Amino acid sequence: MYNESQLKVASLILKDKVFKYKKTKGTFEEFTFYFTAKVTGQRIMYSMGEPYPVIQVDVKIVRIEGLGAGVFKAANHLRKTFNRVQMLSTYSFNNGMDFIMGYIGSELTQIFKVLDSNVAVQVENMTIPDDVEILDGFDLYKKKITESRIPRTMVRGIVQKIVNILKKKEEGEYYLPFMSGGEEYKVIVDVRFNNEIESARDFDLQAYFNEETGDVEILIQIDPERLEKNLFAIIGELNDDITHEMQHSRQSEEGRLNDDEFEGSNFEYFMQPDEIEAQYFGLKQKAKSMKLPIHDVIDDWFMFRQDKFGLTDDEVAKIKNAILHFRPSRLS
Repeated sequence: MYNESQLKVASLILKDKVFKYKKTKGTFEEFTFYFTAKVTGQRIMYSMGEPYPVIQVDVKIVRIEGLGAGVFKAANHLRKTFNRVQMLSTYSFNNGMDFIMGYIGSELTQIFKVLDSNVAVQVENMTIPDDVEILDGFDLYKKKITESRIPRTMVRGIVQKIVNILKKKEEGEYYLPFMSGGEEYKVIVDVRFNNEIESARDFDLQAYFNEETGDVEILIQIDPERLEKNLFAIIGELNDDITHEMQHSRQSEEGRLNDDEFEGSNFEYFMQPDEIEAQYFGLKQKAKSMKLPIHDVIDDWFMFRQDKFGLTDDEVAKIKNAILHFRPSRLS
């Protein structure tokens, strides 16, 4: 059985997040179900006579995409909650919802692999509320062509502008505009000279996403006499941090970023789904810019920061595993 701490992390992974499952064959083929989930408990199951723990969850469908999604809602309007045990004990017609619950359980199982490679998840109850969002027909087409990932060319352009600023070797605050969701925001770069950097390198770079303004703020401290020596490393770091914070900007626009002040350990902070997503895209961009394997880039990132955040080797391994196993959606 999982201990209280493990179940807490599992609940944190699901908290205030929307996940999705796309059915690729059979009834409701090409339908995409967006859902929230919460941990309700655990139980012991048996496979080949061997016991194993199963995390139990309840799921709420919040959006359905697909041609004919409106018909799907109409067909299920009399039954808003589907219970796994009840469906197993009766032979009543359930529109294939038991299969969808099983597939969603499999999706959540993959997400929980960061806790235990042998983890299993079972959906006990699934609710489809009256106000479920339906995206059907032409609306679905419009959504596909208007939502896109953060352009790498935009990140590279901003990085190049910052590099040009650094090469001037002039302290100051600089404002670089970028577009997101049809709105203009800024990357605010504060360059300061410092020949006594506290980190293990000749420069220190800190980036932050300002949720109130939508701007990305970057503080760069550098020994100007050592700029050329560290320029390659700075470019890699900028690719990571700018992509990371812009991903948070996008999450905020889509309502997927938790606005509440985080309360928990550093490990729990890093394991938040929105943070894992931002780390994945940021470190992947850095790996591409430096032409290095992403495994090496992740190892390098934690080499400089593990002690700073007080992470154990086991915690670092779990965070690395979560980043490497992150699966971007088609809208990421």
